[in-house]
Amino acid sequence: MTCSTSLNSSSGKQFQEVDLKCRLLVGVSASIVLAAIQSSVSAQGNDAEEFELEEIIVTAQKREQSLNEVPISLTVLGSEQLANRGLEKIDDLGLVVPGFSYTESRVGTPIYTLRGVGFNDIALAGRPTVSVYHDEAPVPFTIMTRGGFLDIERVEVLNGPQGTLFGNNATGGGINIVAKKPTEEFEAGVEVGYGNFNAINIAGFASGALSETVRVRLAGRYSSDDGFQRNFRTGESMAAANLTTGRFLLDWTPSDRLSVSVWSCFGLVESHFS
Repeated sequence: MTCSTSLNSSSGKQFQEVDLKCRLLVGVSASIVLAAIQSSVSAQGNDAEEFELEEIIVTAQKREQSLNEVPISLTVLGSEQLANRGLEKIDDLGLVVPGFSYTESRVGTPIYTLRGVGFNDIALAGRPTVSVYHDEAPVPFTIMTRGGFLDIERVEVLNGPQGTLFGNNATGGGINIVAKKPTEEFEAGVEVGYGNFNAINIAGFASGALSETVRVRLAGRYSSDDGFQRNFRTGESMAAANLTTGRFLLDWTPSDRLSVSVWSCFGLVESHFS
């Protein structure tokens, strides 16, 4: 900052006054700049603390590990990410997982492909090349994976081959679906959605403790639609479907050294291809 004045030699007193004012002004400006820098540094420090990344725990190698310690190419999606992006089926993973694609055979059997590796088989009992696991339990046939996205904690998609850990049905890779577990406190929720072609989606869950050692969680979903095509000869809708799925989980912890988990799920699929 500069200050200038035009004074003759007879104005020495006035010159001293102007010089003093300039020095004071420069000192105040420097103080303001220093305070602004300190405030900016403090704000950046607070933001860094607020946006500190949490450690992500996965079970890609069939044991709990930090994501940074797993030497496998995988994609992890938590429940909030799935909900925010509207991912409600395994089919939708193709929107966010690189190298993953989904299609259906002419009879509705799902065909999953990772990195171009898949098995195009229309048989209901056809063995996949991309394995699907629900809480470490393998799903032997792909038709049984319909409705698998139900009250889940996270999804891990492992690029293949994964035959060492997940068997000969994981040449393309594996999809590990981890369900939300029972809670100590009572929790419950309901979600209702409506879309084109009279699509209805109703989902809900209830979780809590029955005693000091027993906790349970029950979840269910019903979805249906009228189909997106119509047979002009019969007037009936084509590709209409109804899907009802449910899951029951029970955790029993009789002691600190023993924990037992039991779960059961069901799915009822009704499709109409006129």
